[in-house]
Amino acid sequence: MTSIRINEKCGWIYEKSADNLNYKGENMIEQYITDKWQTMKRLHAHYIADDINKNKRNVRRDIEKYNQAYYDGKSNNMIVYSSQGYKLTSDSREIEKCMNKHMQQAIIHFKKYHKIAKVRGCKLNMSIEDLLEL
Repeated sequence: MTSIRINEKCGWIYEKSADNLNYKGENMIEQYITDKWQTMKRLHAHYIADDINKNKRNVRRDIEKYNQAYYDGKSNNMIVYSSQGYKLTSDSREIEKCMNKHMQQAIIHFKKYHKIAKVRGCKLNMSIEDLLEL
């Protein structure tokens, strides 16, 4: 894990890549994900049924690890998320919806970060480009 220190008052910002998602067990998500929507509960149940002891966080890590090939341009398929659950797709509309959902969540989290940083007296002179480099 790479860390970047902002300042004493604001603490740390961490950068975490999919390469850092190495943990015990194989990436089994390929065997369980389909082109039909499935909830996390159902995906997790597949692991349990095969006597693979992974918690839901590790299932999400498997999804992120699988999606790294899409991020790197090596695959047309991506596991997308919506309120319906998770699904494997290459449909550009579904991927765009998922992308927009991630942006919405990022903005919400950044607003929370900004509120906390403001209370702590941090100066936030960052551009989008600066954030992408973290």
